[in-house]
Amino acid sequence: MTKGQDSDTSNNNPRSRGIRASQKKLRAALLAAGFKSQTEVSDKIQKIEGLKKPPRSLVRRVFHGDSVDPLSIERVAKALNKEAWTLYLDSAELEEYYPNNSSVPKDSGELIDNPKPDNNHTPNTNSTLTAHSQALQPATQSPTYPTSKISNAEFTIFGLKIKKSKTTLVVVLLVVLGSIVIDRFWSSNVGLEDNPLPAGIIDFRNKVVAVIPIKGPRGVDITRHVEQLLANKTQYIAGSSALHASIGNPQELLSGKKADLVISGEIVEVGRYLAVRLFLSQDQNKRQLLSAIVAKSASEKYIQDQLEGGINTLVNESPQTESADWQILQRFLRGMRHFGGERSEQAILRGMAEFQGVIGSAPNLVYGYAGMCFASVEQSIETSSKSYLEEAARYCDKGAEIAPNSLFINVALGNLARAKGEFSEAREHYLQALDIEPNSIPAIQKYSENQLREFLKSHDPAVMEDIKNRLTFANKIEPDNWKLPFTLGRAYYFSGDQYAAIEQFEYAARLSVNFQTLNNLGTLQFCVGDLLSAKSNYQQAFALRPEYAVLLSNIATLHFYLEENEQALAIYEPQIKQLQQSGGPGLYQLWSNVASIYRIQGKNEQALSAYRNAMTELDREVNQGEANVMQRATRLAMYVLVTVLSPNMQTEQLLASLKQQALALNDVVDPVSLHHLALSWLYLGDEQRARIFRDKLHAICPGYAASPDFGPLEKGA
Repeated sequence: MTKGQDSDTSNNNPRSRGIRASQKKLRAALLAAGFKSQTEVSDKIQKIEGLKKPPRSLVRRVFHGDSVDPLSIERVAKALNKEAWTLYLDSAELEEYYPNNSSVPKDSGELIDNPKPDNNHTPNTNSTLTAHSQALQPATQSPTYPTSKISNAEFTIFGLKIKKSKTTLVVVLLVVLGSIVIDRFWSSNVGLEDNPLPAGIIDFRNKVVAVIPIKGPRGVDITRHVEQLLANKTQYIAGSSALHASIGNPQELLSGKKADLVISGEIVEVGRYLAVRLFLSQDQNKRQLLSAIVAKSASEKYIQDQLEGGINTLVNESPQTESADWQILQRFLRGMRHFGGERSEQAILRGMAEFQGVIGSAPNLVYGYAGMCFASVEQSIETSSKSYLEEAARYCDKGAEIAPNSLFINVALGNLARAKGEFSEAREHYLQALDIEPNSIPAIQKYSENQLREFLKSHDPAVMEDIKNRLTFANKIEPDNWKLPFTLGRAYYFSGDQYAAIEQFEYAARLSVNFQTLNNLGTLQFCVGDLLSAKSNYQQAFALRPEYAVLLSNIATLHFYLEENEQALAIYEPQIKQLQQSGGPGLYQLWSNVASIYRIQGKNEQALSAYRNAMTELDREVNQGEANVMQRATRLAMYVLVTVLSPNMQTEQLLASLKQQALALNDVVDPVSLHHLALSWLYLGDEQRARIFRDKLHAICPGYAASPDFGPLEKGA
């Protein structure tokens, strides 16, 4: 359930809040729909909803520009064939209607900030703020009584000017006295229940409640949870959802006197998520009870948690919390849908546009801030620019301030920490998200990616087992999500099971033919020696993303293995220049590959320069934390090769130190580390150890073991 309101802000005044429709936009929509009057709109709503009477009062309030709940505007918008948000009063119109804040109605839904010394406040520029969760309170101002000063011709009473006459005076005085008597005695003793409920609270006493089945994905589960939450707390009709399966309109039950209150619902599917809302119908009135977002694969626990707040508000006779606008939830989910495929700047910018719209319309809800934090982190990764992480942190901090227990904000905080290299903190945020929702696919997938980094550093088998178990579980509940087998394939690759990794990448590529799935599949096929398949997948990936540096590097490496060195250099060298200009990770790998080609060609000075550049770039990348196993093995191999190419550096003390570093990496199992260990021992003069690691590499990646780097080892066999 939406819990994005901050109850500790100065904006939470105990008064009615809501949103207002634009009279100008309403008039335009009325004409566009071919209606001539508000009465026709009321009649259209009556027809759509099957009401006994047209809701003329509701339509009048909306067209008058009164503050109303979002559902009221939505009902009018539906009759006018418009989206509700297109009718909202915007900030420009607010300034036009109320240029001086003192004239803004006191029950306005606009929140006033930053009072100036002259009390001329500026209205908030967001015109559709979600109401806070306070009960409506009676006004604290003193009532207006008749003035005691009567003019010669007329006098004023209750704001009305009345002509003076003796008869009129007598009548007016009798009315006033009668009103006082009624207010003093009748209202407290006649016709009311002993304990009248405060405004904003729904009276469930002596009421029969019915539930209409909620249709749509997970509708059966949601209906069941609503029934369970109502059971034993109201005079709820047990099994009513089954009894009323054929009922489509709550008014059928209410008009037939089969229930006093009816709960119904609506589900809209957007990508992998569901926007859910419940309605409460009583007499001719229908209000939105709650709105929530759940994944299609959501756990029963999470669904119940999202529904429980709204249902308990009813049965415990608590003030009703106005939930998030229906259109706002769907806009947030449209933004999230842009991140279902592979990462691209276009998808990121489109998602950001939706999230900024959510913040503009609902600045007190967590969703827009969580979305912008998530998107800013993705932008940082896509552009290799750390500046976006500062922006992401601002959005995440605001979201966490509003709703610290939000699933979306905890996943976003984990992504932010991971992008900053704070892997332990990221792990805690992901675990917090999984405590809130055990079935959260984004939390499981990102947690697993984060723990792969831990595995490469510690090589703890328990860490890898945890990763595989979580991803296997996630794949069962969401089998059509390509990111799950993709991440599981990476896990198998780093644990040395290449054929299992290929199986997962093939599965991911069947679900989504994109650059990432094809590139990684090609790399694994290269690993096992299937060069033709690797070349085919690389070519398909190149057609999708011809500018992508990693793919070009893989193609160049393929040329190197085929001993087509000039073709490899023709790819590597421009890449290095481009990365030197734009920055970004991976530069050390390119320098290392170029150095290997120069070394094999006998161009020792160029090789030395390239190795030194590679080591400098590698040190820069691991500067923020401890290097992982692959990076340590890579740096060791480069240091050994620099020593071999620089005879004056070859001291017994240095060689002994390098051998100790190699021995410390004796337990590596990933292909990259095995390759560099075999190369290190080869040039440290221990061919036996070099063959041991080369054979281990051959057992899992025969394609990598065929590297020209091992030419001297083959000659000595």
